This record gives sequence, C-alpha cells and structure tokens, in this order.
Amino acid sequence: MKLPVEDGIGPCTLNIGVIEGGRAPNVIPDKARAQLLYRLVGSSEPLKQEIVAVVGDLAMGLSLCSKFRLFACALLMALPTMVAAFTTDIPALSNWGQPLLVGPGSITLLTPTGNSSRRNSCGRR
Repeated sequence: MKLPVEDGIGPCTLNIGVIEGGRAPNVIPDKARAQLLYRLVGSSEPLKQEIVAVVGDLAMGLSLCSKFRLFACALLMALPTMVAAFTTDIPALSNWGQPLLVGPGSITLLTPTGNSSRRNSCGRR
C-alpha cells in the first residue's frame, strides 16, 4: 500500500506496534489484531479509505484512536532545519507565543550511548 507524501515534508510513516492473534502454537488462529501508528502528512480520511480498499472486510474494526494535525514551526534566522516524524506538545501550548522547536542537532550525530559523536554548535561533546 502506497503511503501519502507531502512536498517539502516527506512521506507518511508507519509503525506496526502490536500484533496479537491465535490461541496456541499448534492451532491455526481464528482471529488476529494489529495496532498501527501512521504519522500523517495530511488528512486522515484518504488514508483510512485506502486501508479499507486494501484490506476489505478485514477493516470492520478499523478505528482512528487519536489524530494530531501536522505542525510546522517557524524558522529562526538561517538555522538549518529538518523534518522529523514524531509528535510534539507544541500545538497544545497556544498561549506561549510563537513556537520554536530547537534540538541539540541532527539525530544522525548521536552514538548508541546517546553521546554526541562530534562537537555540536554549542562546543560541547
């Protein structure tokens, strides 16, 4: 199934978080269930229609548990930016003025231990 893509933002992402089914290892399962997380780049309705078209009657229990709209932060000067597939509380913090989401740098610079593998813009390791 092809996932939606938005110019300048990128693709919708999918995480298969939970798969459950069956009653015993030696029995063909009579039911199964999965919980999927789609990080949307647009409206949820076209994606829901696509899922129903692909899986047909298996989508009888399809429900959208929570929906968060795509959020774009303001740009700060000429600092480099990136698009990250995660959610943030920023849309709920509407009384705090113009929101900015600033991080320590690129996630690609982190080592498995969580320490920066090279100096960031603040001069720390």
